[in-house]
Amino acid sequence: MITKTLIEIIELIDGNLFMNGALGDEVLCGVCTDSRKVVPNNIYVALKGENNDGHDYIEQAEKQGAGLIILSDADKAPLETPFILVDDTLIALKELAEGYRKQLSAKFIAITGSNGKTSTKDMLASVLAQKFKVGKTQGNYNNEIGVPLTLLAFDEDINFGIVEIGMENIGDIMYFKDTVAPDIGIVTNVGCAHLKTFKTMENIGKGKLEMFDIVKENGWFLYNDDDSILSKLMSSKNNARNVTITKFGEDNHNELVFDNYKIEDEHLTFTLNGNEFKLNALGKHQILNALPVIAIALKYGLSVEEINKGFANVETSGMRDELCKIRNFTILNDAYKSNPQSALAALDSFKAIDADYKIVIFADMLDLGDDTKQIHYDLGRDSLAYDFDEILLYGPLSEETYRAIKELSDRKVQYFMSKEEIVDYLNDLENDVAILVKGSRGMKMDEIITSLKGDK
Repeated sequence: MITKTLIEIIELIDGNLFMNGALGDEVLCGVCTDSRKVVPNNIYVALKGENNDGHDYIEQAEKQGAGLIILSDADKAPLETPFILVDDTLIALKELAEGYRKQLSAKFIAITGSNGKTSTKDMLASVLAQKFKVGKTQGNYNNEIGVPLTLLAFDEDINFGIVEIGMENIGDIMYFKDTVAPDIGIVTNVGCAHLKTFKTMENIGKGKLEMFDIVKENGWFLYNDDDSILSKLMSSKNNARNVTITKFGEDNHNELVFDNYKIEDEHLTFTLNGNEFKLNALGKHQILNALPVIAIALKYGLSVEEINKGFANVETSGMRDELCKIRNFTILNDAYKSNPQSALAALDSFKAIDADYKIVIFADMLDLGDDTKQIHYDLGRDSLAYDFDEILLYGPLSEETYRAIKELSDRKVQYFMSKEEIVDYLNDLENDVAILVKGSRGMKMDEIITSLKGDK
């Protein structure tokens, strides 16, 4: 994490330092925006949010040992702890991260995409860690607050910094051009997530491809050219900065193309350029996530054996393709988020689970814009191409999914008014059952799994 003296910190931020009796050579370690998590010698940044103002918790941060406060409200200034008065604390946080980034000699890799960016990040970190010291985004720290905090949490001696960048609006990725300044950029795909905000898939693609624009001159950009939107938009991109471009996917026009894809005992094996790789993951989409990881690892001198060791030890983020066993249930928990692309990818993953009876549980996919009812209907239609015995649906929008399945097939389907009813239904099943749980985070589908765990 960032470790600097008071005097070194003020050199990175546009603000006024008030010493409050400090000498200036006091060493500060780490940055925190949550007063409850402040530890001694932390830098506490008082951010103003929609519901809370960090300035209201400065006293608590002081009591817990903060060594420096960064604030914008002079009336809330501490009397004893050194502080820096700035115009905007969010901008100050970004400036601090940007200044720290410039002092790091590590290679920075930035990743975005509608689906797969977190899996790609986790794979890449595990693989590169076989040979290098690596820092990566923790949890979902991928927005205007999380990205700076990610950088500031990196140790000064890392060899690689892997940064996940999310997107809610056009310009969100470009916002981090100088903050992250990636040597390498990756875009996994374009999906329907945030269609409500962006209106069109092409707009989402334009937002994602800001990643290409923030990669350093003479850097490296990898993207999935099977994605028709990315392919179309990249064909007209100006590459005056001499960025190396690598395409990956299933189609042979890509530079990185896998083959010999097999499912073996809930693992995936495939070959790339004659070398065999194995993933402790489910679903062909995970191979696509792995392709840029392999390319980067090979470039920086890792062997195939080291790459496979990294794949075998990936620490994944919660509620993403987690496989757990609860009594007579084998559950594929993919309840972190949902959109049409990730839902179908989850169904593809579900194929790898061998069971006598397979149940899919889908809940609403949120923030999909004006066409959301049609999108949910189409999911019902498209899901019929996959192998399962029964599908359970929850949420008002999922009534459209239910309608599609009823109209287009004789597949067993049920619609439930509550998650409690789903749990009751599952608890009445006595045979061994495989279950896929999928829904947008706002639907809190993980509560179903929690309830099943609690029923002894």
